[in-house]
Amino acid sequence: MLQEEIKNIDNSPKTLRNFGVTIGGVMLLIGLWGMYSSAGWGIWMASGGALLIAFAFIASALLKPLNLIWMTLAIILGWFMTRFILGALYYLVLTPIGLFLRLSGKDLLHAKANPATATYWKKREHALRQTSDYEKQF
Repeated sequence: MLQEEIKNIDNSPKTLRNFGVTIGGVMLLIGLWGMYSSAGWGIWMASGGALLIAFAFIASALLKPLNLIWMTLAIILGWFMTRFILGALYYLVLTPIGLFLRLSGKDLLHAKANPATATYWKKREHALRQTSDYEKQF
C-alpha cells in the first residue's frame, strides 16, 4: 500500500515548482529570522531557501529527487501517525467510556437479549403529517 502511494507521487513541473517555492520560502524565512537573531546558521538556511526558489523557477526538474524524498517521508509519517492517533483515541477515549458504561450497567443500544419480550420492535406514534414536514425534513 505504501509502495503504491510512493510510486504515484506527482512529479509534474507545477508540483515541483510549488514544492520548491514552498520549502524554499519557509527556509528563507527561517534563515532571515536566524540572521536577525545573530545565529550563524541563518545565512546558510536563507541561501538554501533562495537556491530552492531559484531552482523552482529556472530548472524545476532538478527538484525531483528532493520532492521524492520529501513526499516519501510524508507518506511514511502519515501512515504511522494515522495509526497512532486512532489507537490513542480508541484506548484513551472510547475504552474508558465503554468500561464506565459496563460498570454502571448501561445498555445504550438496547443490545441485551430479553427472553421475556415477544418482540424487539419499537412502537411509533402515528402523527398526522403536514405538507411542510416533507419540505424541510431536517
